[in-house]
Amino acid sequence: MDPDTPVRAESRPAADGAADLAEPLPPLASTPGLLRLVVPALALTAALVALGAYLVQQEEGGAAPTIPSAGGELVGFVLDPPRDAPAFTLTSHTGAPATLSDARGNAVLLFFGFTSCPDVCPTTLLTIARALDALGSDASRVTPIFVSIDPERDSLTVLADYVSGYDARIVGATADLDTLSDIAEEYGIRFQKVFAEGVPTTSGNYTMDHSATMFLIDPEGRLRAAYLEPTPDDLAHDLLVVLAR
Repeated sequence: MDPDTPVRAESRPAADGAADLAEPLPPLASTPGLLRLVVPALALTAALVALGAYLVQQEEGGAAPTIPSAGGELVGFVLDPPRDAPAFTLTSHTGAPATLSDARGNAVLLFFGFTSCPDVCPTTLLTIARALDALGSDASRVTPIFVSIDPERDSLTVLADYVSGYDARIVGATADLDTLSDIAEEYGIRFQKVFAEGVPTTSGNYTMDHSATMFLIDPEGRLRAAYLEPTPDDLAHDLLVVLAR
């Protein structure tokens, strides 16, 4: 990975596109692959991102989200037409293989992050957990996958403890760095280590910058929508839409 490639700051989403919603986000702007046609739709303003985070925070400790009707259109950033999601083979937090084909028949929520994340990843996993709670029995038809892009620190044991703290239905998964880089590239995700000034790059004292996009894959294995900090209502609604078709 080119160290000069701009990536979305993990803990503070960038405000790129604040003046023009058609301007692409840095993490995906130069990606020549699968998602380049939907990048313009992902260029949110900093205000909208902050609002999404605020709404999620308001859900904590409150009642389960009220899900809109399962009918109608997706409320995420729609990939039109849908396209096959890139296949992958990872290792789940249980030690078993985790592949996209294993989830066929279920809707998949796919997110890339790391367990030492200060805010974006915890907020995202909390959102997923609350959306699953709102779905009731339909949650059994959803496979949420949290892919750690920090295999150096995120062992399977660490991943297992981390995801179980949010919801036992979330699958933690990872792989070696080369495999992760290839999968991330297919999905238009960028990530890299970041060291504070003066910290040796050989130390384990670093954070990870990464794209903060979540993907919705339907039961047929097609990419249907992408999100930046959605609300639980958004996810629950869209999951019901793809599960009904």
